[in-house]
Amino acid sequence: MQSFDLLIIGAGSAGTAAAMHATGKKVAIAEKSQIGGTCVNDGCIPLKSFLNITEKIEELRNGIVGISGSSFLIDYNAITDEVKRRTENVRKSLEFSLRGIPIFHGNAMLKDSNHAIIGSKEVRFDNLLIATGSESIATTSTISRLLNLAELPQEITVVGSGITGIETAAVLAKLGVKITLQEKQNLICPAIPNILRNELQIILRRAGIDIKTNCSDIPENALLCNGRRPVLPGFLDNAPIPATDDSGCLLTDKNQHTSVKNWYAAGDICSNTPKLAYVAAYQAKKAVSAMFDLSPDWEIEPEFIPHCIFAPVPLAWFGDLDNKNLIIEKKSYKAIPAATVYNDTRGFVITAKNSNGKLCGAAVCGLAAQEMIHQLLICAKYKISQEDLHCNVLTLHPVLSELF
Repeated sequence: MQSFDLLIIGAGSAGTAAAMHATGKKVAIAEKSQIGGTCVNDGCIPLKSFLNITEKIEELRNGIVGISGSSFLIDYNAITDEVKRRTENVRKSLEFSLRGIPIFHGNAMLKDSNHAIIGSKEVRFDNLLIATGSESIATTSTISRLLNLAELPQEITVVGSGITGIETAAVLAKLGVKITLQEKQNLICPAIPNILRNELQIILRRAGIDIKTNCSDIPENALLCNGRRPVLPGFLDNAPIPATDDSGCLLTDKNQHTSVKNWYAAGDICSNTPKLAYVAAYQAKKAVSAMFDLSPDWEIEPEFIPHCIFAPVPLAWFGDLDNKNLIIEKKSYKAIPAATVYNDTRGFVITAKNSNGKLCGAAVCGLAAQEMIHQLLICAKYKISQEDLHCNVLTLHPVLSELF
């Protein structure tokens, strides 16, 4: 029987990050499907690849200066083939990064607190990281539906106005499909700050996406993007069962420790955790540091977790922008030459400061928002004031970050 310092169940964002962080330890991974988990194979990577391709198609449809003619055919099979190629390349790169780490393919069944059965093999471990993630509530995931469409429909309803629903709607709208974005609650994208919701609705409607709220009826052939549920490993009769919340997610302490002495958890499987790949990776590294007493001590405050909706126009934010005690300022992309140079002045920056002038939150909407938000995030995290930037930092010209 093989024995390991750490067994990781799940090779998604959390599991792979943990394996690479546990330098010098004897580590193994159990994975029932493909390396990379949801993010690489069935989430972020393929969806953002779709967005990248369809944004170029939309630009061509709207007309590019210097190119005559606007008649062209969309080859949807070629698009899906390219998405698959990019996804496979990311997965191969990740597999290369994990070289030398034993990977057991199959369902992991926990036999007791120190043993697991994976397929026909039994392994022993000192520490366990449960990184089994979550799965779509829908029978078929959004990415699977997109990749297996026989042809583009003329119109379709996307059910669920979370980030995945919005980005899926954007992909299809950019390809000329008439989209209805349907939400059972009275507000779209419940996770977004209220101050940004109206801006988001304007962005969606400008993209030709109809919005329908307070609607629970699901049309035939709708694309379902309406939630996820936790996926736990299997437990044999003598295995301890770690404590969970009402939704079935594992309860963990500040170091990702579960109620079982030598078991930890990270990612979507954890209670009260944003379903974000980078949060999963952070939690995994924190768990490994705790179990092996490694440095540094990982500590990220929730208010400094960035969020982003990548389309139809990128919208990124962090912090409590709805705090009525903060001073809100808004500045348009039109204020800087770079936006005109790039022929896209749709964006804006919102900053939220306290009475002492400390930056507590921010939002960037528009071209490159997903890149620029990090500059403001670092300023907030390390208490760099606007005056510090103005007096001590030179900015290239013309660039979008001159807006800061």
